[in-house]
Amino acid sequence: MAASGFGYLLPLLDNYYNKHHLILTQRVSQSVTMLENYHLNDVSLITSVNPVQCRMNNKPKRISRRRPPKHLKPEAHAILMSWYRDHKDNPYPDMRVCRQLAEKAEVSLPQVKKWFCNKRARTNNTRSLAEIVKLRKASRRLRT
Repeated sequence: MAASGFGYLLPLLDNYYNKHHLILTQRVSQSVTMLENYHLNDVSLITSVNPVQCRMNNKPKRISRRRPPKHLKPEAHAILMSWYRDHKDNPYPDMRVCRQLAEKAEVSLPQVKKWFCNKRARTNNTRSLAEIVKLRKASRRLRT
């Protein structure tokens, strides 16, 4: 005996499943058309190639807008490094010193600033905890 209370749902369910069946058949037919357009009728190619990847690989490649890295010349690196070693207790050059270093090393002012920023970050990340504590105590003594 069938449940008579849910009989009104059958037309709704039929409509729902017919609609989704239609969508699926359209997708399958689009995939088959795409495979035919790419001449992938060979069974070995169809099983080894994903149609989505195939479509993505045929797109024109975009030109990268990223600038190539600008490495400092060894002479410039040596100049900046010598200043850094001489001022290791306070490796923060002021604007006047930055301009002088940029002129001497033949690099731009932003490059000098960025070099010191990166150097301080790398140095602080590689110091031991004891060394960091010692430097902080020494800098506090200088302030007072």
